[in-house]
Amino acid sequence: REDKLFRPFSDVLLDVEHVDKEDVDVEDDTNQDLCVSYVKDIYKYLGELEVGKSRPKYLAGQEIDGNMRALPVDWLVQIQMKCMLLQETLYMTVAIIDRFLQMSKTLQLVGISTMFIASKYEEVYPMSIGDFMCITGDAHTKFQVQHMERKILKALDFCLGLPLPPHFLRRIAKITPTLEHYTSYTESDLFPVMQHMAKNIIIVNEGSTDYLAIKNKYAVRTNGKISTAEELNSSIIWDLALPVVKY
Repeated sequence: REDKLFRPFSDVLLDVEHVDKEDVDVEDDTNQDLCVSYVKDIYKYLGELEVGKSRPKYLAGQEIDGNMRALPVDWLVQIQMKCMLLQETLYMTVAIIDRFLQMSKTLQLVGISTMFIASKYEEVYPMSIGDFMCITGDAHTKFQVQHMERKILKALDFCLGLPLPPHFLRRIAKITPTLEHYTSYTESDLFPVMQHMAKNIIIVNEGSTDYLAIKNKYAVRTNGKISTAEELNSSIIWDLALPVVKY
């Protein structure tokens, strides 16, 4: 009874049992910034926010295809690196683009207006609209960006606070040994995603795409040179990708 009484209250609310499993949050009990008492509630709520928001084939039937989408995303990754913006700003930019893309064909204007929105949402010192004008070489006017900004916000009903990949990645990095227990995802849920990620790694490594901003970003020392790891050229990657690779 005493052990249960002093467990984080979210364990009880979410009916999370730790029989023969280590509670990865115990060691952070003294760090108030990590919100150990209700961290499980937070991630349960973030998971619920995602329900119904994911549309894997949202470009089907649209004039904009995956390659057209890849061009501005690759460009925005370069901007994020050059301007040293937060990871959250980049991921929010892409998330907003994916939700709005089917409504517009002006990709560069959508991309820059979306990053302007995300910058104001995430950054302590957001970039000014003049900075974005400079980035585009004055391809768009201040009025066009502000008009697109209003159009995007109206289309999304000003709902920007959705969970982003970094929110889950930080948690997953901590709970990897007990991933299925904490996330409810099974191996069958994860395997198809891993296959397509492996396929994309092969495409990039073989030079079959011009969009290399992400590979270059993670090839530098500050990002651990992740994209240059030998494991990314191993047979494991090929075995994973083979069922979904198209020649």
